[in-house]
Amino acid sequence: MKSGERVGILGVGSYVPAPVRKNDWWPASYRAQFDERRQKDVTSPDVLLSRAKSPAQRIQFEHMLETYNDPFRGTVERRVLEPEHAPSFMEIAAAKKALLHAGMDPADLDAIIVYSLPADNPLPCNGGIIQAALGAHRAQTLGVDSGCASFISGLMVGESLIRMGQAKHVLVVSSGTQARLADPDDPGGVNFGDGAGAVVLGPVPGQYGFEAHAIRSVSQFNKAICVGPKHDQPWYQAGGPMYLFSRHLDIGKEVVSQSCDMALEAVETVLRRAGMDKKQITHWYSHQPVSWFSKATRTAAGLAHAKSVDTFPRYAGMGPGNIGVNLDSAVEQGDLQPGDRVMLYACGAGFLWAATVVTWSRPA
Repeated sequence: MKSGERVGILGVGSYVPAPVRKNDWWPASYRAQFDERRQKDVTSPDVLLSRAKSPAQRIQFEHMLETYNDPFRGTVERRVLEPEHAPSFMEIAAAKKALLHAGMDPADLDAIIVYSLPADNPLPCNGGIIQAALGAHRAQTLGVDSGCASFISGLMVGESLIRMGQAKHVLVVSSGTQARLADPDDPGGVNFGDGAGAVVLGPVPGQYGFEAHAIRSVSQFNKAICVGPKHDQPWYQAGGPMYLFSRHLDIGKEVVSQSCDMALEAVETVLRRAGMDKKQITHWYSHQPVSWFSKATRTAAGLAHAKSVDTFPRYAGMGPGNIGVNLDSAVEQGDLQPGDRVMLYACGAGFLWAATVVTWSRPA
């Protein structure tokens, strides 16, 4: 990097499949058994507002109660990847759009960082597939796994590679093909959709670029969210269909109940590292596992004033693909201008949260 430069976002892209899954995809029996299913739903506010342990938690419960009596928890539509396509199909499309937005040739990429939920194969990651499809033959590929927070982890690793002089331009891609991991009988499955997001990172003038990152693991919540078969035997012995679900329902509910508290902690941590205050943040983009998440966490974190987009009614939760899709949606709407201060936030299986502040550099 040249003196006075920083690392920033040069281009954004996304892809969502055309097929739409509406609520009538679920049989009538799903609605009929709603009260029974509600007991197994980790997104239910089973703690009354009067017992909220913090102001952030109270804000969260108020938002959760808005859809409490809806069997679909505010979800209206989801996009579902066609059966003949693998997750890399979405990632390649998102990557091509990001490169086009950045005005770059794939041959100029030095690294490709990817996380797929799930990938085309358990091993290796989809990096090589994306590299070959783009013709980015010079790029190194690597996978970064932080669950739904992997998009932000990818930004952190990508910036580090550029700062260390190991790369000049890095492609970060994340996707969620979560509809394939949905158990039709699980109340959480109504929140799952498919999509992919991508960004190109590279040098920008010093007044732009990444201000700070923050990430924290909360290991006691390790079993809150997982992908695997719904039985107690190891997957490599008993096999069976793989689902995205909570391995430990009580832990899953505890994680959900702390969503806004974790967002507040993340925002205050990353702003402290950046030497900034909340008033300076102009935009907020997060992942969106459930309908209330983005607005509730933004409000509880003290960033209600920040502009955002809500793609959940159209796309539902796309896991690690959410932030890239939402960023691209904002770019298409002309919401982002050079100098805007953008907060990115996500939490993910493991369990962890991650946040990034970046000063936007790309003209609309």
